Amino acid sequence: MHEQLNLARLTGSCPAEPDRHGEAAAFGQLGLRGQTRQMLTEGAAIQFASLALRLRSRGHDAQAVAHFVNRLVFCMFAEDVDLLPGKMFTRMIEAMERPLSATETALIKFIAAGSLPSAMLADLHHRLVREMDDGRMGSLQFVGAADRSMGSTVAHAEFEDADGVPVSVALLLDQEGRLFELDIWKVDFSPLIRTADVTLFRAAR
Repeated sequence: MHEQLNLARLTGSCPAEPDRHGEAAAFGQLGLRGQTRQMLTEGAAIQFASLALRLRSRGHDAQAVAHFVNRLVFCMFAEDVDLLPGKMFTRMIEAMERPLSATETALIKFIAAGSLPSAMLADLHHRLVREMDDGRMGSLQFVGAADRSMGSTVAHAEFEDADGVPVSVALLLDQEGRLFELDIWKVDFSPLIRTADVTLFRAAR
């Protein structure tokens, strides 16, 4: 029997359901740009296998996991050959709310150390973000009230992407002093190849 995966579950409006939409969003950040076709294929296979193992480790049925992964593959193929109009699958993934990745959390803690209360930094693993439409440079918006606006920049740092292009990272607060955006700007406006680990940063606080 095939399990249904409807739009409400994908967009997170049914929190009691298994969090496979978060896995799909994470899968969209493979970091495989700029590699050969063979490297892309091998990397994608590894990521699909890792995704399946993570879902199985959470107690999901093997058949349901296989069916879910197959649907991901089909959606990616359908978008690549323009069966899905207007990059529908990509836009749906980008609109999803998801937790910060471990790399993103470490990045924020590094650049904001000494600038934010320790309680706010400790709470990062509870915060949800949305990926911003910035040409895949990696900027994130923290989920919050719709009427929020940018208040101030609390921290800033720089690093070089894998292609040597400088990248600027800024952590922004809203008008009430709450986390607002992680703004990532690659100076040539090309997609980010990798999210920096802390060893790559030149502090600019």
